[in-house]
Amino acid sequence: MDKLEKLEKEMSVGEMTAESIKKKSKSKPKEKVYFTANFDGLCDLVRNSEELKFLMIDGKVLEKVVIEDKVYNPPYKEDLDYLVPEYEKIVAEAKLHDVTDDTDDKTRARVGCSYCLKIYKELVKYHKDISELPDNLYYDLLALWDFHTYLIEKFIFSPIIYFFADRERGKTRTAKGLIYIARRGVMTETLREANLIRWGRDHKATLLFDVKNFAKKLANAQSEDLVYGRAEKGVVASRVLFPEKGAFRDTVRFEVFGPTVVTSNRMIDDVGSSRTITLEMKPSTKLFLSEPTAEEALYLKEKLLGMRFAHINQKFNKTPKEETGRLEDMLIGYLRMIKTLFPSVEKNYRELKKLIKGQKKETAMDSFEAQILQIILNSEAMVEQGTSMLPFETISSMYNEGKRENLHLDGRSIGRITKAIGFTSKRSSDGTKRGVFYDSELISKLKLIYGFEDEEVRVEADSASVSSDMSEDSGTETPFL
Repeated sequence: MDKLEKLEKEMSVGEMTAESIKKKSKSKPKEKVYFTANFDGLCDLVRNSEELKFLMIDGKVLEKVVIEDKVYNPPYKEDLDYLVPEYEKIVAEAKLHDVTDDTDDKTRARVGCSYCLKIYKELVKYHKDISELPDNLYYDLLALWDFHTYLIEKFIFSPIIYFFADRERGKTRTAKGLIYIARRGVMTETLREANLIRWGRDHKATLLFDVKNFAKKLANAQSEDLVYGRAEKGVVASRVLFPEKGAFRDTVRFEVFGPTVVTSNRMIDDVGSSRTITLEMKPSTKLFLSEPTAEEALYLKEKLLGMRFAHINQKFNKTPKEETGRLEDMLIGYLRMIKTLFPSVEKNYRELKKLIKGQKKETAMDSFEAQILQIILNSEAMVEQGTSMLPFETISSMYNEGKRENLHLDGRSIGRITKAIGFTSKRSSDGTKRGVFYDSELISKLKLIYGFEDEEVRVEADSASVSSDMSEDSGTETPFL
């Protein structure tokens, strides 16, 4: 082949290649597939003909949905860390519920839903069969927690259930029992922010963290906001995920609110304690005949998802708060749910709340801040008349008594601590000393917070609590305690 023929052949091949590329570019591009598990109007994912589909609040079952001109499919089963109930069983369960549109809270608080109460009793029995808790009232807490995971949109707070104990106390077994019947429950040992973001944003999952020394590992992972923020609706976490996009476009923001369980061999830290209900597990001699499994608990998930399908549009009772404090914030959603679905359980709730409150006070009294407050209370006789000032040096002297020198606190340190507690600083009448203003009103509130008094501060409302008299008027006793 001479040079001319060779050149013509190369040119021919080049033209063919260019033509094929041109044709390929004109062909229709492959459509991108989008997946979602959360959007307005969705009740939940369900299994239908062994495929996942969308069960809508209005009862429709859809294979895909269009959101902002994009077509979304349900995720694949193998991409989920939890089991999904069957559509037919959910619908059958939903038909057993008593759903009322009555907007009269007094009427609703006396009626409730008889089938919800039946499920509640089943949940209490289920938890008793697989765990041994330090008080029987805590089984009511677990059953309430189960319900609230399926009605989470109606809650503003979701208290973190924290199981604390040394090994072989049944804390993991008990927590598994919770997560296997919770809505979209995921058990994990990781605190990596990438996982937490996906579970929180994409799945809206209920999370169980089974972690040794939880508080320390959480701090090391720098994921406190992604976990502690789950306890309150509206908390927004942000992460810079696309630095190449520049200012304002580089950051992704998302809500992290969702039900959470933790098991650990170390007590929660001060930051987390106000967001948790702690159960200190005791040694157990009870013989358990079976281990909790996701498959064995699936029938309860079907019942609870049927409950969600039936009641998701029903408004909760408008019971106002009865006390001040974060514990009231954490529990008021439970009370509103009780009054709406199973009002006869309110007596159990009252006893449970008293139990949790007592435990919180005991924990608070062991805190460093409680020690300082106790010193201030004991030093009332040393308060300067006229200015109501208690010198910092007096507080530090009493705190340092009997302690090694390296543990001593000076007046400046006491000033910072008392300011954090809530006290304001003040000078003596001659201006030579500084101390705390002995504010009697503030001290009364702090005594309640740190457990130095048993009286309760009630919230003054324009009208009395809707629920307070209802269970008494109804004459209905709680079915179990």
